Amino acid sequence: MFGEKCGITPGLYKMPDEPVGPKILIPGFESAVAVRGAFGWFSAGWIQRLAPGLAVYLARESVAPIDFTVSPQFFAAERAVVESSITSNAEAATQRIAHLFADGRIQATALGAHALDCMAWMIATSQLKLRIAVPTRESNYHPKIWLFDDGYHQVLARGSGNATGRGVGAGVEQLDATRDHRAHHLGIGGHGARHRPSGPVLRQTFPALGEEPLTQLVERDPADLMAAAELRHVLDLASQRRCGTTQCVWRFR
Repeated sequence: MFGEKCGITPGLYKMPDEPVGPKILIPGFESAVAVRGAFGWFSAGWIQRLAPGLAVYLARESVAPIDFTVSPQFFAAERAVVESSITSNAEAATQRIAHLFADGRIQATALGAHALDCMAWMIATSQLKLRIAVPTRESNYHPKIWLFDDGYHQVLARGSGNATGRGVGAGVEQLDATRDHRAHHLGIGGHGARHRPSGPVLRQTFPALGEEPLTQLVERDPADLMAAAELRHVLDLASQRRCGTTQCVWRFR
């Protein structure tokens, strides 16, 4: 719970001297029932750095899928994982990392050591809902925001670090963490825990992803090989900074 005794102290953190992983992000995953994020750069490095908290989150049944919106500019390894996730299935993805499970749960050490394979498994099993934001021409998508919701409170962390290993660990970054009381209980367990987080922090921080978006986003579900080819084309254009004039979001699963 993110109450006064949650262990998360609001304030401005300066990395790497004040590590935000063990102080904010790991306990955020350990207590949340819903996690959302928006990032300009995205890699499997955040999984490695935040594995202790992420393992706890993934082991619980009454949590929502992690919901991230990221820029279409990927590192090569992560791009390969994202593209393959379109045609992969949950059973095959789980089988590839079956040896990493103990007592039916994936362990933090395994998450950290096999971050890319675990990211592919999370996407294929809908535990990570990844949206790719396609910016308008002459623009880019570059927020750095984490939002944790335990059903009663929200912890918002925003600053200069992306969802990468350096962004949450070794880089010279800053992150400002705030805590807010929700107007309504999210409902821990059952269907209620699957609802998207809302409340004042979310509406102010995710204007394009909240309940009343200020910018209308078009969402497409790439569910076949043609969509996979279109996605590769989008990523190619983004890597060359020749994005289209219409803002849209690709939603995975």
